[in-house]
Amino acid sequence: MKVVYPTLGLITALPKEQAAISRFIEQKETIQIGNDPTIYTKGYIQGEKGKHCVVLACLTKYASNNASITTTNMVRSFPSIKDIVMIGIAAGVPRVDKKELHVRLGDVIISSGRGVIQFDLGVYKNGKYEIRDTSPSPSAMLLQGVNYLESEMILNKFNWEKYLFKILNENRLSMPKKEPKKNFTHPHGSKKNNIHRGKIGASNSLIKDKSKRDEIAHENGIIAFEMEGSGVAEATWNAGIGYLLIRGVCDYGDENKEDSWQEYAANVAAIYCTALLKMIPANGLFQNNDNQTLNKNNKDNHIKKIHISSKRLTTCAMYKGIIYTAGFDGLLYTYDTISMEICSFPICESIIRCILILEKSKMALLGNDKGEIIFFDIDKKAILNKITSNSAIFAIHRLTDEKFVVGEKSGDLSEWEIFDKKKSRRLRIIHNCGNIIFSVGYEKFTNSL
Repeated sequence: MKVVYPTLGLITALPKEQAAISRFIEQKETIQIGNDPTIYTKGYIQGEKGKHCVVLACLTKYASNNASITTTNMVRSFPSIKDIVMIGIAAGVPRVDKKELHVRLGDVIISSGRGVIQFDLGVYKNGKYEIRDTSPSPSAMLLQGVNYLESEMILNKFNWEKYLFKILNENRLSMPKKEPKKNFTHPHGSKKNNIHRGKIGASNSLIKDKSKRDEIAHENGIIAFEMEGSGVAEATWNAGIGYLLIRGVCDYGDENKEDSWQEYAANVAAIYCTALLKMIPANGLFQNNDNQTLNKNNKDNHIKKIHISSKRLTTCAMYKGIIYTAGFDGLLYTYDTISMEICSFPICESIIRCILILEKSKMALLGNDKGEIIFFDIDKKAILNKITSNSAIFAIHRLTDEKFVVGEKSGDLSEWEIFDKKKSRRLRIIHNCGNIIFSVGYEKFTNSL
């Protein structure tokens, strides 16, 4: 039997959005991971030449902060995830002056280009408001899938409207019979069920004002508004993975906003997501159920491959039969070679470059790209202290139980002292090598480094 690890995370803000995408997930199971309070649904969605293993979560509350928290929890609990897709509803920006850009209820909005703009992050300067958003661009891999799906439509190999209504009919879903009251008229010849690509505006404030909507949209080239995208974008950037926003238009972000189109819009977004995933090859990660794979060609050499993380690992150490390892996701992993149990502990939001185990004090010292030396209690599984050096730390080496040396990106080789069991201070700069120090060794007979 093999265990399949999810490579795609799905996040929704509302229960109706969760229900919309959940109906397309096969072999569903509800799970919780360790200290993560989130309830997840794990399962499969059909992809190209196989099925994508996905995990789905719904926010406890809408808005950016909660989206960021749930995304961070998901990535920590499922380090095999490569991309996050946020699926749900949004307010569309009508453009009666440009028929090709005009957005209607039930249309699909895909984040592309800059992807998302957090327009409530900025500064008031000289009587004007200047947006200072730095949200990252969406996933290159998922945008390639969006491009491929669009090219299939151009070649008449995929009919979006036919696919949409087929799925709606199969699930006994229907479009609302009429639109709510609106303060504009659709341009002549504009069509329904369009797919739009562009920048999505995100903030912790709900837009229900026509003039404010148009002011922000026209100044920043925004085609829709929602409240969670920037949180997902920032959290995935910090985790080193990609994201994509797929939104169905449920209102126009004006004074006539109401909820009658929300369920339909959520289902349209979910249906587009399934169409997109059908274009992308499924490439889930597989492991034996004991988390190990013996080298089949060398069964007697006792070499084992243990899957710890989908991110790069940069360092490891061993103490009393437990392997300590860490890397690009800022987590410290432990692997018990007897019980074969794998645990992870959040340490920092930076790449961990080195680990030193101090057996007498039962501590692990970890160095990262922020220049931090982190004291981690092995027994209590807790961070005791953090101290900061001048640059990224690539090497830590023990001299005595109370002293160690540090090699840095700046080329500094320095000596440090431990006091009060969990505190430390730099004693001196021993040498500057003029380049990154990746490794340090100590020869006690000659007293040299």
